[in-house]
Amino acid sequence: MRPNHVSEFNWTILDRLASFSRSLVSAIPLGETRVLELICLVVGEVMDAGNICIALHDQATDGLKLGWAMIDGENIPYGDERGWGGGGIGLRLAKNIIRAGQAQSANGTEDIFLAANESFETQFPGSWLGAPLMADRVILGAVILWGPKHPGLYGEDDVRLLTALVAPAGSALENARSLDGLKRDMDKQARYLKVAQEKVLISEVNTAVGLVATDIAHHSKNLAGIIRLCAMRLRRELRGLTSEQQTDLDLIARNSASILGMADRLFQPFRPEPKSEIGVDTLIKAALDALDTQDGIRIRVDIPTNLPQVNVQPQKAISCIIELLSNAVKFTGRRMKDSEIELLDIEILVQPAEEGYIEVIVTNPGPAIPLEDWERVFTLFSGHNEATQESSGYGLGLWGARTSMRSNGGDVRVLESGENRTSFVLRLPVR
Repeated sequence: MRPNHVSEFNWTILDRLASFSRSLVSAIPLGETRVLELICLVVGEVMDAGNICIALHDQATDGLKLGWAMIDGENIPYGDERGWGGGGIGLRLAKNIIRAGQAQSANGTEDIFLAANESFETQFPGSWLGAPLMADRVILGAVILWGPKHPGLYGEDDVRLLTALVAPAGSALENARSLDGLKRDMDKQARYLKVAQEKVLISEVNTAVGLVATDIAHHSKNLAGIIRLCAMRLRRELRGLTSEQQTDLDLIARNSASILGMADRLFQPFRPEPKSEIGVDTLIKAALDALDTQDGIRIRVDIPTNLPQVNVQPQKAISCIIELLSNAVKFTGRRMKDSEIELLDIEILVQPAEEGYIEVIVTNPGPAIPLEDWERVFTLFSGHNEATQESSGYGLGLWGARTSMRSNGGDVRVLESGENRTSFVLRLPVR
């Protein structure tokens, strides 16, 4: 005699359906995966299924992927191909349920695979049952059950019960997907907001420091100009100066001229400048032309052809590259001196990066930067530390480089650092 799982829809069944619906509603905020797991567990329990799988239908490709499964009592999570069962029983049954668009069952005598012209490489299941998961008349997938080898396990009452069980499940699955999408959108917007806030903060700090730098540069230029003018006047008007006095006046004139140049460079990162599209090769050439290097240091440049132009403030980008190269020269020179090496290379590698960026990687053979100092070297007024490759400069060096590049939509960071190799990467936006 055939086992009869459901003789009628009595109050117990109705109560179970109501409880399942409430559980589905509670599972929606937990996401699609939790809803799929709950469907599998409850349907498997109510229907007393030996094997159950949930296939998800992709409307765009008309393909199927495994949502959740329980095979021989084992929970098999999202995407695990074992959930289709031996020979892909679940996948093949799901295809036919989705083609039919309605619940179906077979008791070992109706082989719908023959009608679909599909081969079946393993023994056909004795009994099986399936129903489509639907929301707003759109088929989202199918719930498939198959049992022992003997026929007659599932009857019409079972078809009705499975149809009743999956009716609210489709809507719950669609709602969970919508909520997941909303959460992703909110997370994306939160990331955009964080980036925007950081840009505002960087802009505000940049403006404040720029005002200070401008004031210092202005007073320094005035003072240096007066000193230089006085030195030139003394040398011109005074007679009978000793050689030593002449030398002192020359030194004062040269140093004051140097201060004028330093003051101008101090103001440079904060000078207003519009963005423009420019080739990275042009930026690097300008930086190399302005760079002070030393004997024994070679700079090798690798720039691919056909790179898109970047959209930056050119002088700020050039200043950033000069800062990175100056650091590289400084610490390469130190390595040469400490190790008594006569020739070393600094490498500049340009490469396209994801999300519309181009990367300029500057690598030098100087001493390593400890991992815990990778961010500290970009601290404002951090000063010089012999243990790291931190530029002293005016206390603005790497901080100024990073700040100006972030205000341009790019970034500067330490890429890697080892005993004989340290790399900084400059990211420049294409648009």
